Amino acid sequence: MSQWLIEYWGKHGRVFKVIDSPSGALARRALGLPESRIIRTQRRWQGRWHLSSLAYGDAKPSHQTQMLFLVRALAMYSGVGRVSINDLIQEFGVLKRIAKREPHVLREDLELSRQLSYLKFDAVIVSLVQVGERTGHLESSLKMAIEYIRQREKVRSSTSSKFILAFVLFAVSVVAFFVVPVALGNSLQGLIDVRGIQIELTPVTHLMLWINSTLRENLLFFGFVLAGAIVVLWLFREEMSAVWPLNMWHRVRCNQRSVRLMMVWSPYHISGLVLEKEPALLQTVLGKAAARDLIPQLSEGASISDIVTPQWFSPVFAHAVRGLNNIALNDFKRIGGIILEALIEENNIAMSRLAAAFYIIGALATIGIVAMVAFGLIFPILGASANV
Repeated sequence: MSQWLIEYWGKHGRVFKVIDSPSGALARRALGLPESRIIRTQRRWQGRWHLSSLAYGDAKPSHQTQMLFLVRALAMYSGVGRVSINDLIQEFGVLKRIAKREPHVLREDLELSRQLSYLKFDAVIVSLVQVGERTGHLESSLKMAIEYIRQREKVRSSTSSKFILAFVLFAVSVVAFFVVPVALGNSLQGLIDVRGIQIELTPVTHLMLWINSTLRENLLFFGFVLAGAIVVLWLFREEMSAVWPLNMWHRVRCNQRSVRLMMVWSPYHISGLVLEKEPALLQTVLGKAAARDLIPQLSEGASISDIVTPQWFSPVFAHAVRGLNNIALNDFKRIGGIILEALIEENNIAMSRLAAAFYIIGALATIGIVAMVAFGLIFPILGASANV
């Protein structure tokens, strides 16, 4: 008897359930849900992942892989391509490995959206393809999905590199500011204890010795305090969003949430579908915290325009989308495109400001390290040589 982890769409998003069954098909049948709601079935042995999962991991296809696959699929559905979807899956290593673990992905009777779901494509992409299958305009939906990936990559590539570099500089510099006194403290104390050498201690030298002794004696305590502070900030990040630097991060999250929503809302509205009736997709787009607050309002009759407030979204977006549901389709496409470009630019500015803050703090910490070593160690040693 094997264990099967089944992921399926529930009322409020993705749900996971473990079922004991001889096969995946029987496990899905025991769950008692239609196949359209089941996302994937993962085999387990005695509570541990199956060997194939350990060998290949739970990797998902990158956005580049997803885009290439969709471009090839678009060519195929347009009558240009010469391969089937199953043949196309075999051309991408990560998709081929997923299909090897989950052979039902290659079933001929599956719709493309179901196959993409099993292949762990982005939930938004799966939903956009479903739009095309419902409306009979699959080619247009594939184009929208490709454009969605392009926009996501545009946002990510324009901000992630500078932010990551700034954060690495910040983290390394701040850690080094406290590590340097500990690394040099014993050597400095040894020079002070050597008889016959008179070293004139500077305030910086005293600071280095104090940091060294304090950290060495209370390292465990400071570790618990730091870990506790990180946990508190994470658990109450929404409530403390007005506090700097959480305020800056909260604004970035609001901008990114606005971009994601506009990227999904526009193709849905253009296709004549109602995004308000897709709570699972909205939970993916909005994030758990925002979805928990906003989705119940949709069930009470509110529209997307109504739930877009400055608390969870960019203030520019919150003001720009007022009444956007009720305008003509061509106007929606034109205004929606302008809003999306403005949101992407706003996101770039917010990320640049956050990166600049990390750069400044990192630079100050680096200057502090240089000053600490120079005035606390090098200058006192150079002065001591004349007094031997």
